[in-house]
Amino acid sequence: MGKTPTAFGAANAATAAFVAPMESDITPETMAKLDGYLDNLAAAATTEKTTLNQLIENNATLTANVTSLTASVAALTAAYATLAAGKPTAPPAVLPATTPQQRNTKKPDYLAAGGYCWTHGYRVKKGHDSTMCRDKAPGHKNAATRANTMNGSTNNKGWDA
Repeated sequence: MGKTPTAFGAANAATAAFVAPMESDITPETMAKLDGYLDNLAAAATTEKTTLNQLIENNATLTANVTSLTASVAALTAAYATLAAGKPTAPPAVLPATTPQQRNTKKPDYLAAGGYCWTHGYRVKKGHDSTMCRDKAPGHKNAATRANTMNGSTNNKGWDA
């Protein structure tokens, strides 16, 4: 009686004989192909290592940049907080001796008291009126004056009262 493969490992043993060729079964052409494949695999591993090293260097540079920028942002935030708190940058003796109410009612010399422009309203620079306006809104009326606004802008009405 011949042996019949009934055990669990018998099938694996049978397939192993077909899968694992003997060294003498590998042809020189197949060996050359395998050699090429292994060379490609080694080159890919070397390239990946080089790429990884470059990424590590780039990350170190970026980390240094972020640290520097964080310090700059902190300095700017502190400067902004100082300005927002209203701390004077000049000694108080240099500031004009006026009250806030006086500063708000002072009329700048460059503005035309009694002026008017149909597009821009009552607070306009000297020499600016409806006729001389260089940035006219659609429907602008050149003939509009303070006495006859022709339904123009009411911006800053009473600013010079």
